[in-house]
Amino acid sequence: MTAEQKQNAAHFLDAAEDFLYTGYSKGLRLRNFSDDPSPGVFSDFATGVSKAFKTSALDLGKELERLNDEIAHCRCCPLAGSRKLSGLGVLSRPLVLVLGEAPVKTSDGTPLPFGQEQLQFLDKMLFSIGLSSKTNCFVTSLVKCAPEEGVPPDESAKKTCRHFLNRQIDFLNPYVILLIGDASTKSFFSDRVFTGTCGCWNEWQSPSGRKISTLPFLGLDGLVKEVAKGEEKTLRALAWKHLKTLSRRLVTLDSRYEKQIQELRKEH
Repeated sequence: MTAEQKQNAAHFLDAAEDFLYTGYSKGLRLRNFSDDPSPGVFSDFATGVSKAFKTSALDLGKELERLNDEIAHCRCCPLAGSRKLSGLGVLSRPLVLVLGEAPVKTSDGTPLPFGQEQLQFLDKMLFSIGLSSKTNCFVTSLVKCAPEEGVPPDESAKKTCRHFLNRQIDFLNPYVILLIGDASTKSFFSDRVFTGTCGCWNEWQSPSGRKISTLPFLGLDGLVKEVAKGEEKTLRALAWKHLKTLSRRLVTLDSRYEKQIQELRKEH
């Protein structure tokens, strides 16, 4: 990545932060960036899928269709009678796989990856750094069945669904997994000290051997409540710090992302 590319990305993030906090831009802030060394070890990674896992788009579509059918007909836990949701978003190697705990039923019974308010807030946060389930993200859950309102899924349901999630990750091969809330983070790093991991990069290795960057993120309930109560932007400031951390990492992993945030900056 060149110094100019880094400056362009930093300018976009500065403008987004200014807009979120003040409603206007404070202008260009110059930084002393330098060019990265040649890609080297990232050359295979940046092409899309590592050599060991190459597959055609047609085969991938068939595998995902088969997996979705298995999820729809699963009867392996007490939640099996509930409405199911495999996930929402792009299926052609998303930049980010966003992971929550379980789907939430809307008033008409339709399951969503998060509650409606939480999902709207998540969409705004992702959009602020050039991400969207319509263009470059996939949003899913640890558990694929929607539990009753206010009743979190138990550990047996999470363990039952885990092989579905692992296969989704292998098929989709995202650059980054964004872990929303404590439950998602603990499910990936239960053998580590959990305190203080929010906003810190970790590397997770899937059962098939893929290594993927993961970023634990704040739970959405606290952020939504902070907005609703008109409280100080304590959690939102922390969330924005973590979003910038995510954006900076994506710029180094995929050249498409830089183009996408530049287009977003032109539009807004």
